[in-house]
Amino acid sequence: MTCTVKKLCDFYKTPLGDVVQVYINDIVKKFIPENTKNQFILGIGYATPYFTEKLTHSNTVLSFTFDKMGGITWPNTSCSHTAIVHEDHIPLANKSVDRLIVVHALECCQSGEGLLKEINRIIALDGEVLIVFPNKAGVWSHTSHSPFAHGKHYTMSQLHDMLLKSGLHVESEERFLYFPPTQSLYTQSFFAPVEMMGSYFLPYFSGLNAITAKKRTIITPNQPAPQRPVAKKGVLKANGQST
Repeated sequence: MTCTVKKLCDFYKTPLGDVVQVYINDIVKKFIPENTKNQFILGIGYATPYFTEKLTHSNTVLSFTFDKMGGITWPNTSCSHTAIVHEDHIPLANKSVDRLIVVHALECCQSGEGLLKEINRIIALDGEVLIVFPNKAGVWSHTSHSPFAHGKHYTMSQLHDMLLKSGLHVESEERFLYFPPTQSLYTQSFFAPVEMMGSYFLPYFSGLNAITAKKRTIITPNQPAPQRPVAKKGVLKANGQST
């Protein structure tokens, strides 16, 4: 499946897409509780399925897609809060975003390193980013009809290294989506036990990984003031000489 907004939108209308959305939504709700207020929240990639009406009413919410992905008008009830941008030039001020959701983005961009550097630039000092990405070792990355089969894939350790080089510090990580990407309703009835067994017996073969990260702040310790050399006190002898 190619990485376009239209293809992703069509996928989320299928029964399998509904299941995937539920699992990713669970991750997003832990990252941004629905009672969050007065925050600037940004989605990069295809994040609109994970923005609830309550969240958008209490916060400033925008969603950006990349130029080669195409765009979407969202929400349908008011003026659009979406835009098509270039991955290495996000049109936002430095340190302006409080919460950032990255989904269907890292594998779709030309340079993962460039995108992460832009994320570090726009995220606030106390802000946080959630990145959902396909696991390089998972079956979802290697099945043609999967929405995560295109582009470049990473392992958890690879993304750890990329985040560190970009000036971001990993706060938490999660692995999920162990069931196969099938549209069979019969097979989908076994997804819950498969997910449980997969996370226990095959933890490194998840279909998706999720990482939360913050801006890494380097604190330079105060340097002590240079001390002047102090002459040793001598003991005067009777003849006036010191020892």
